[in-house]
Amino acid sequence: MNYNFGEPNEQINAGDALEWNNYDDDTFTLVEMNQKMANITVRGSGRTTYIFNTTGTYKFGLFYNGMRGDPKIQTIAVKVNEKPDQILIQQIFDQIRKISGVNTS
Repeated sequence: MNYNFGEPNEQINAGDALEWNNYDDDTFTLVEMNQKMANITVRGSGRTTYIFNTTGTYKFGLFYNGMRGDPKIQTIAVKVNEKPDQILIQQIFDQIRKISGVNTS
């Protein structure tokens, strides 16, 4: 048994999904340590996906039967999803303001 997270720290955008895979035969449970969401159970040889729609920092502990000691931790930072179109439009408006001499500060 090798109960670990592939990446201990993740940064994603709101609306992104993460998938957890269980390559062992035993079930494990992901517990958000600050109780921001319900526990996620991943059965042996299974996988589960969760879509993060709310921004913030989530800290998951990895728990399994017969566990001793502290859980392995994964931290997921969910930020606002700035779509490329929105960024491009903002850059265009900034250029128009610059050309027209409008002070935006």
